[in-house]
Amino acid sequence: MIKGIGKWPVDGKTVRKTGEFVKVTEENMLRTIHGKTHPIPFNFFFSTDLGHMGEFRIPVGGSGVRASEPISHGSDCTVYVEEGPITFFFPETHATFIVEEGEVMFIPENTTYQCINYNDKIVKGIFSVGSEF
Repeated sequence: MIKGIGKWPVDGKTVRKTGEFVKVTEENMLRTIHGKTHPIPFNFFFSTDLGHMGEFRIPVGGSGVRASEPISHGSDCTVYVEEGPITFFFPETHATFIVEEGEVMFIPENTTYQCINYNDKIVKGIFSVGSEF
């Protein structure tokens, strides 16, 4: 489990009582690497009991294409492709979708998927997931 998941940058239940505001900047995002087989850098803008939002980058290089780990969430997920395209692969159905820059991919809860970079440049996605990360 990633330290801070569900309570970044503050505990949601506490902050809803106090009404405090928290500014999250490039310098103080929650940074982590996700995946043992296919490690991908993730930066969280927030991660509370109500949901999670952040960004990921899939690099280029290595032997073959770069991809995220297969992942699924207990809540719906959306991914906005900021730099792309990003290919989304769904191993259970073998479906593949190429999502271009400026487009959004909606992924229903409990659906396993991978993000793949077939490009010669880094791709970047902004994600939003409900509370069941």
